[in-house]
Amino acid sequence: MMFLVVFYHSILFYSGIDWFVGKPLYVVDSLKWLSGWLNKFHIYAFTLVSGYLYFYLRYESGKYQQLKGFLINKVKRLIVPYVFVCICWVIPVSCCFFNYTAGDIFNKYVLAIAPSQLWFLWMLFDVFVIVYCLSDVIYKSNVVSIIVALAGICIGAVGGKLFPNVFCIWIGFSYIAYFILGCKIRQYGSDRLNRFGVTTWFVAHAGLYIVVTHMKSFNGLLFKISSFGLTVILQVIGAVMAFLVLQKLAGYIDWKQNKLIKGFSQISMPVFLLHQQLIYFSISIFNGHVNPYVNAIINVGFAIVGSAIITKLLYKFRVLRLLMGEKQ
Repeated sequence: MMFLVVFYHSILFYSGIDWFVGKPLYVVDSLKWLSGWLNKFHIYAFTLVSGYLYFYLRYESGKYQQLKGFLINKVKRLIVPYVFVCICWVIPVSCCFFNYTAGDIFNKYVLAIAPSQLWFLWMLFDVFVIVYCLSDVIYKSNVVSIIVALAGICIGAVGGKLFPNVFCIWIGFSYIAYFILGCKIRQYGSDRLNRFGVTTWFVAHAGLYIVVTHMKSFNGLLFKISSFGLTVILQVIGAVMAFLVLQKLAGYIDWKQNKLIKGFSQISMPVFLLHQQLIYFSISIFNGHVNPYVNAIINVGFAIVGSAIITKLLYKFRVLRLLMGEKQ
């Protein structure tokens, strides 16, 4: 899933979205559609998998039984890396490309309202804390699970419109549903979902993505509400689709014995933490000099190789490994 995050950011510049300083020579429609499609499932799928693993660890392996220990674990794994990477990497590099004021830095990174790629860490921390407090009742009642999921989506949507997204709290609420979905898939199994086949889920997701994309061009409250509801359904289908693909791949590939996959899994977290700013450098060097598709491929390589090199240097020191969120 981390590779998809890197790939998504590698093509985002050429989609026409105001994501980086400067503009591409021209917007590439195929990359615009591809990035939009990826955006409708890759992080939602990651959150679903997080819920799936959380349920396994808490209710099947006996971990996460005490709130204090759970919070300490998540602070070490998510918030400590956020602070370290923000101070030593994201803020200094971003300031080289964007004209941030002290107020911008305070809002974006200290209050974590829009902290570049690191928003995911705060979002996941928020989801973990909220769901943990409701975890037992969610485990016992599917009705409560649905109510909490829908309430999270509504609170996230309304809160995000009315109040600042401090510590990514409103985004966190909006992702609760996908985390709970992962918990429920682990609780009841995925046999019913697999009956439709991965191809059916893919076609459904692609088709609904086309519908939702076209609906956004219409005005009117009814269209906006319908588009919002269908977008949520699109994201749910996308998360399930990606999960089932991963599950199917797991049946064909020995993840533990495959050296390439094992090696990438060991650096997946650092790649996520570092990749976006490396893509900034890559775009600055190659934009306008090479074909956009070539530039996108270079961005992927630049981000992964660069992150791997930096990680190798950092991981020589135990304290830096801990600051990057590695387990002791």
